[in-house]
Amino acid sequence: ANLGATQRGRIEAARVGVRLNTDAIDNSAGVDTSDHEVNIKILLGDVVARGDMTVKQRDTLMASMTDEVAALVLADNYRQTQALTIA
Repeated sequence: ANLGATQRGRIEAARVGVRLNTDAIDNSAGVDTSDHEVNIKILLGDVVARGDMTVKQRDTLMASMTDEVAALVLADNYRQTQALTIA
């Protein structure tokens, strides 16, 4: 977890053989989640602008997608970290 240890702590852990990722890898799920949110908002922005959906309806729809988006992000990040570990 990128907030679980300072950079100095990561270096000290690595020096004694602990296998870990860089901050960029550990924070990739947060970035991926944000990317999904922004892309969904852009897609729904046109729908709201046309008046086919209210902002409240958009927000309700987005909230209902939370578990699915989380599952997609976690699966993607698991595979990404796995690929790095294998490489």
